[in-house]
Amino acid sequence: MTYNAEEDLEYLEKNIFYFAYSVGLTPTSLDALTIDDLMAAVKNVVKVSSTKLEDSNIVDAGVELYRESPEYLYLRAQKIALIRNIRRFWYLRQLAIGAINRG
Repeated sequence: MTYNAEEDLEYLEKNIFYFAYSVGLTPTSLDALTIDDLMAAVKNVVKVSSTKLEDSNIVDAGVELYRESPEYLYLRAQKIALIRNIRRFWYLRQLAIGAINRG
């Protein structure tokens, strides 16, 4: 089975457009978009504020410990997954473009 970089590039760009639209960007082409634009959009759209909860069940030497709220942990995990996927698709897109340019 041979690698078809053009088909792969089409698939990757479709996914990158999906992520771009999901964070509020409306690019006409990916040539006008940078990874920095995408990361800034994710950070502006997905704002997660940390809230700490007292954990009265855990006391260490008379000092109550704090833990992050489950909502914060969930939203932070979703944001990390979104950023990871965008970066992965962007990287694979660069590899496909390089394969097309090499012929």
